[in-house]
Amino acid sequence: MDGAAGTRAATAHALGFGSRVAFLGWPTGSGTGDDRERGWREAMAAAGISAPRWTAEEDVAAARSAVEAAGDTVDAIVCASDSLAIGALLAQAAGSARVPVIGFDNTPTAEALGFSSVEQRPEDVAVATLELLMGPTGEAVTPREVQAGTAHALIEPRLVVR
Repeated sequence: MDGAAGTRAATAHALGFGSRVAFLGWPTGSGTGDDRERGWREAMAAAGISAPRWTAEEDVAAARSAVEAAGDTVDAIVCASDSLAIGALLAQAAGSARVPVIGFDNTPTAEALGFSSVEQRPEDVAVATLELLMGPTGEAVTPREVQAGTAHALIEPRLVVR
């Protein structure tokens, strides 16, 4: 999954609300989280803008605390997950300025609460996996035919705007 492409799209959308688009992500060192943060950084750099990067563990309460403690005025928040987005929304309910929040994973909770989120499109992952397993001829490949690291597919997620 191209997590950077997902957060790039989310950040491009968020820039429509103003130039200060914060990123709420996990601590550095998470491969998935670092990839998602990279998309935000690339979109912000392309726009020639800098904005705050906040950190929280994958925990709603920790995300809420991080946003409340930041005290920064931002125009939107792009999050590394829907759980972090929920924490950001709760911080707003507790008194932080109300701004658009965009999550990642497009969980049923994102739909129920009505916030935008990046969807990983599991059906595309399934199709790509089958194509990798079946090979170019449509016949199943045997483990001897595949060299480690040679077969891959990078799926681009899509932003679901609510």
